[in-house]
Amino acid sequence: MDAAKGLEPQTRKLLEVCRLSGLPIFTFCNKLDRPSLEPLELIDQIEREFGLTCHPVVWPIGSGPEFQGVLDREERMVNIYCDKKREEKNTLFLFTLFFINFTELI
Repeated sequence: MDAAKGLEPQTRKLLEVCRLSGLPIFTFCNKLDRPSLEPLELIDQIEREFGLTCHPVVWPIGSGPEFQGVLDREERMVNIYCDKKREEKNTLFLFTLFFINFTELI
């Protein structure tokens, strides 16, 4: 699913076929490094149009030029992306931060 365009016609058709067939649906949003719709808008499109309940596994941190990475809710990690220019090449660095729920420790 294109994060900027939301549900496109071919995606709508595919989701409808899967829904009618009772197939599990796992999808992802791409192009988050470009200006995009808010994650809740994308979820709302799917839930409203197809009557499906969405369960985000990862959550973007920013979008477009402000895109910083993703929060992995399942693995309880934050993946931070950082572009660094080295000699005429763009290199992507990935930093992973683990987080804990302090209420679970009590």
